[in-house]
Amino acid sequence: MKKITVFTLIFCLSIGMFFGYGKTSKAKESVKGTCGATQDIDMEETYLNEQGNLVQEFENGIIVEYFANGEIEVTDQFNVMNANLDELPETGKARIDWVLIGKILWNTIGGCSAVQYVTGYDLCKIALQYLSSPKPNTTYAVYAFKEATHIPGCYPSSSPQCIKYNVKYRFVIMN
Repeated sequence: MKKITVFTLIFCLSIGMFFGYGKTSKAKESVKGTCGATQDIDMEETYLNEQGNLVQEFENGIIVEYFANGEIEVTDQFNVMNANLDELPETGKARIDWVLIGKILWNTIGGCSAVQYVTGYDLCKIALQYLSSPKPNTTYAVYAFKEATHIPGCYPSSSPQCIKYNVKYRFVIMN
């Protein structure tokens, strides 16, 4: 079993290198994953926020924030990852009810392997496409929830057509 996993990982990395893993252009940085991540995603901006955390914003509405404690939060503003919103709890309470959707292992050579899938999310695809600096040899528990936000300029603001949902994924270090 270990030989198959190692072979698959080497094959995926080879394919990724062959097709130009991490191409860069003058105005934007393009991130390309391997093993199922087939599209290029253009990064619009990288900056430090008020808390001193590194934030990466992508052109398709994905925002990735790296916290000092090693946790990583991915905000999907337009649900480009096609999360099933009915399966996720909604915020609005004083405490956020995150739901565990799976676990991944980030390997030394920069690859992601699925440890467990809970709800069918492609956690490795998310990690390979959007996370630029996960810690090597680390197992992450991946949590998610949906966050209701008001669509600017839409009234009445409490009506269902004026509310959209951001999906937030939190990668928490387990080991």
